[in-house]
Order: sequence, then structure tokens, then C-alpha cells
Amino acid sequence: MARARILVVDDHEEIRNTIVHLLKRQFDVLEAMSDGPAFLEAVARLKPDVCVLDISLPSMSGIEVAQRIKENDSQTKIVFLTLHDDFDFKTAALETGAEGYVTKAKMGGDLLVAVREVLAGRTYIS
Repeated sequence: MARARILVVDDHEEIRNTIVHLLKRQFDVLEAMSDGPAFLEAVARLKPDVCVLDISLPSMSGIEVAQRIKENDSQTKIVFLTLHDDFDFKTAALETGAEGYVTKAKMGGDLLVAVREVLAGRTYIS
């Protein structure tokens, strides 16, 4: 069985490296980047199974990125990974069509579970 293909976007290099380290044990991490527009180009080019994205990005919010992904490709699953543990952010994220929402405070225990859950067609919220 092929491993799921993942793209990651987070503007903090240390966090990005941690995300990749956690995910690469079970999934193929295709690329990890720091910027929304470049991420959208990578999504169109690589057609990942799952996108892991931060809400707070330079030049374009993660909410905007997710909306564009869903407009162009309803098959790609989205898991937000963010510092924001606030109802309004969760609501906005899920309204984009995202399937997962993980807080960075719970990343170590929740991120792999969230990716597996969304791949199985379920929603996951930290």
C-alpha cells in the first residue's frame, strides 16, 4: 500500500522541521515551505493527499490558502496546524472545507492521528 503524500506550510522553520520529522515516519512528505502562494503552486503541481497548513502565514492566510485548494481540488484533505485554540478560528477553518484542526500545543500527540483520520474520511479536531 502506498504511503499518503503530504505537503506542509508553516512560516517558522523550526516548527516546519518538527512537522516534517513527525510526519515522515508514516507518510511521504513531498515538500515543506513557508509561504502561501508557493504552497498553492506546489499543491497544483504535486497533487498531495493531505495538506498540513498554518493559519497565520505571510502574504496570505492559511484560511485563504485552504479556500483556494478546495475550490480547485476537492480530493485534497486539509489539516490545519496552528497556535490558535479559539472557537472562531476553528469555525473559520472548518468552513473552508478542512477536515482537521490541530493545535501546535498538541502536535506531538495529535498530528499523526489527525492525518490518519482525515485520510479515512473523518474529521479531527484537537
